[in-house]
Formats: sequence, structure tokens, C-alpha cells
Amino acid sequence: MAMVTLTVKVPKKYVEEIDRLVREGRYITRSEAVRHALRELIRREYESSFRRIPIATLG
Repeated sequence: MAMVTLTVKVPKKYVEEIDRLVREGRYITRSEAVRHALRELIRREYESSFRRIPIATLG
């Protein structure tokens, strides 16, 4: 998958928590942690949207 750079501002506490996860070995880099968080957000939003579709319209 092609990668692009996305510049965002986040509270310092978020960065500290991401750094903690990296230090603990949960993620290799900050970028990996943020990508994982974004994938989870997109997945949850998709699932939430899918549940709102009336079953009769699904086929």
C-alpha cells in the first residue's frame, strides 16, 4: 500500500502515551501505532454505518 505523510496536531499526552506503547514494544514506531488506531477507527465507523442499513435493503 502506498504511504503518504499526514501532518496532524495532537495533545502532548497522546504522544506520551504512543511513546509509552512503543517503549513497551507494543508497536515498533509511532507511525505504526497511529496507523493501527486509524484502521480501528475506520473499521468501527464502517461497522456502525453497516448496522444502520435496514436488513431488507441488503438483498
